[in-house]
Amino acid sequence: MSAVKPVLVGLLFSILPVTAALAKTAAIPQMTVTGYATVQAQPDTAAVSAGVTTQAPSATEALAKDNARMAAIFATLAKRGIPKADIRTSQIALFPDYGQARSRQEQTLTYRASNTVTVTLPELRNVGTVIDALVKAGANRIDGVRFWVSNPAPFLAQAQNKAVRTAIRTAKTYARAAGVRLGAIQSILAGSEQQPQPLILRSMALAQSPISSGTQTIEASVTISWSLQKAD
Repeated sequence: MSAVKPVLVGLLFSILPVTAALAKTAAIPQMTVTGYATVQAQPDTAAVSAGVTTQAPSATEALAKDNARMAAIFATLAKRGIPKADIRTSQIALFPDYGQARSRQEQTLTYRASNTVTVTLPELRNVGTVIDALVKAGANRIDGVRFWVSNPAPFLAQAQNKAVRTAIRTAKTYARAAGVRLGAIQSILAGSEQQPQPLILRSMALAQSPISSGTQTIEASVTISWSLQKAD
């Protein structure tokens, strides 16, 4: 038994320096701060969704009327110089309509055809005039107008820079109040980033109303950790 004791003591002393070193590393004081920032961006692109809905006694007649009115709409858009690449058929539908009769015997079967086109406009000043032209060409539905920022990357970079500056400014304020100073940055963790969502306006009254795109908000956050040192 006496031969075993020196070995155990030796193992114990060999572990102690490592444990002390780990404890010293873990005890380094740190400060972690999260900075938030937002940037307002002006939308530069719009998309107008409009269409026609027609009703007729037969499916063939409903489709024929619908197609004729849509042909007039496409011709109007072409005259305004809108490229074909910016004009997209987004929905076509045909369904029976039994009306709102009180009984099945009184029901009158008709057919309703619907066609929707979406027009992308890179110049916002054309939105109102295009809506007016669509209505005059035969569109009886304006399903909405979407506005968005076509290239949000520069605005997102601005929000990220502001978030970092906010985190640094806040950390310095806390450090001064606590009587310490910031050391080296230990970590930088990018937080949530929210790019602008398309703003959607929905109303048939858009054809007679001024259109305003407003502004959209881009958000960013960052979390930074510093080591702390004694103040001089």
